[in-house]
Amino acid sequence: MLQTSYGSGGWQIYSSTEAAPDPIRFGMFFEDNYHLEECQFMFRDEYPYKVYIGPKMEEGYHSLCIWTDSQLGSKTLFGNYSDYAALQTILRRDGSPLQISLVAAESLSVATADTASMVVNTEEIDASTDFRFFVGNRRYVKAFEHNIVDSVTRGYTTDSVVSNGQTFENVATVVEGIDSGMSLSWMNRSGGEPIWFSIGAGSVHDAEIITSRSRREVHGRPCRQRLTPESATSSS
Repeated sequence: MLQTSYGSGGWQIYSSTEAAPDPIRFGMFFEDNYHLEECQFMFRDEYPYKVYIGPKMEEGYHSLCIWTDSQLGSKTLFGNYSDYAALQTILRRDGSPLQISLVAAESLSVATADTASMVVNTEEIDASTDFRFFVGNRRYVKAFEHNIVDSVTRGYTTDSVVSNGQTFENVATVVEGIDSGMSLSWMNRSGGEPIWFSIGAGSVHDAEIITSRSRREVHGRPCRQRLTPESATSSS
């Protein structure tokens, strides 16, 4: 089994009735507080290392966040864990997030194709959704907010990020050499439709992690087709 969270604590979930909720700082013992009508899980034969996830919030809820205190690895499969997992965000050319990855190494420069990893692909985000991601020190991870830091802060690389037409400067997109954590938030959601994203796990190669010195989408990289129930094998 590939572990992605500290002490196998898992990923926690929080939902809000607000379309633009105030940021919330997660703590070590933050409790789940979510209201889901259902959550679908789908698999595709051509991507054996991925699971597609579609949480659907209850009526009256408009924002959802998932978060974790990162600890990546497997003693059985990879021989060790990395509590200082490096986090990397790949942006599309328009500045919106495409992929957020966790790598079981303190620095991306020492990771290899066989390094344990996990990746969240966010290409299924609806255009009207205000998507925020926070990568940084696990003690300060927040929901519903980007991690905006000084561009010279040790251990961080920053970039300009676009969320729902708004540009944010100095957003942390790469975190290395610190006890890390991350959150993903979907805001301003209308009811009735699931929030689709995918998670891949395995080695850097198997999880299809994009590597790019510019941290931007590789030129000419084809977009994956939008996931629909007809294009996947569903599981409850």
